[in-house]
Amino acid sequence: MSDPSDRDGFHMAETLPDFLAQQPRSERLLLDLLSRKINRRIDLKTISEADYGMGASKIYLDLERICETGDVGSQPFAVIEVLELTRWSRPEVTDWKPGTPGIRGHLQRAFACAALLRCTNHNGEDSINSTLAPLLESCIELGPVILRL
Repeated sequence: MSDPSDRDGFHMAETLPDFLAQQPRSERLLLDLLSRKINRRIDLKTISEADYGMGASKIYLDLERICETGDVGSQPFAVIEVLELTRWSRPEVTDWKPGTPGIRGHLQRAFACAALLRCTNHNGEDSINSTLAPLLESCIELGPVILRL
């Protein structure tokens, strides 16, 4: 029987910073955590449809592969586009599109930002800075909730 304080291989800490501090150093730690917490049928579908649903089924498969392997590498333009559009979502605004409001929206946005930061063909200082800001905002909003999902 598994320890109830341990879900999906993650020790249940009080806060996200506490959790991260307890983990072995890894450049993929946050992406791995978010990939395990994200609801693939709901969240990946929402992200893959961010560009008016264009190419969503192929994009969904690419996003699912990122979740399964943790490897982002170089991504097609369409994948980068939906990740960028999700990065700019406003989960605190209930009717903002694309995206989902509330905690689920922050989870989607944090996943998109973490994936963009790992993407080898999406770089540059402006891109990193404009991705870190919404990532941090969503991580703050998720707070200890992310550890209970």
